[in-house]
Amino acid sequence: MATFAERVKELRKEKKMTQQELADILHVSMYTVSVWERGVRRPEFNTLDDICKLFNCSLGYLLGETDNDSAAMPATFDEVPVWEGDDDLESLQRACRLFTQLSMTTRMIVTSTIAEAYKIEKQKGMLRNGYDVSLTRFGDPNDTLEAGGEDDLLP
Repeated sequence: MATFAERVKELRKEKKMTQQELADILHVSMYTVSVWERGVRRPEFNTLDDICKLFNCSLGYLLGETDNDSAAMPATFDEVPVWEGDDDLESLQRACRLFTQLSMTTRMIVTSTIAEAYKIEKQKGMLRNGYDVSLTRFGDPNDTLEAGGEDDLLP
């Protein structure tokens, strides 16, 4: 499968865009686009999201984790929205089932995003009370932590 560097270059050329044109759209320098296309660095998550929207492709395709360039979710996901209804625990369980189907790279992105959102909402005093449930780390039933909005949930 292709790498991110190969994919971003391929997608840019399919749209008949120069590095400068892509850089202008994404509000970065042409040098930054060149660095991405040479595989030296990858953009931040927000920029990855912008690139996916621009080229109408999935994050997995852009990162070279799949050869399916469809921006649509894979058919294995439920058609039901992840967070539907008032039952937070059931919605959280549904989200966790979907999370287990994601690639490791995407899981890291999601985990980092949640950790950052937690820090921001904690600083603003906006955190809700958590559930009193035991979570197991990495499948080891003897290694548990208590959930409840504590900092030890952060990576």
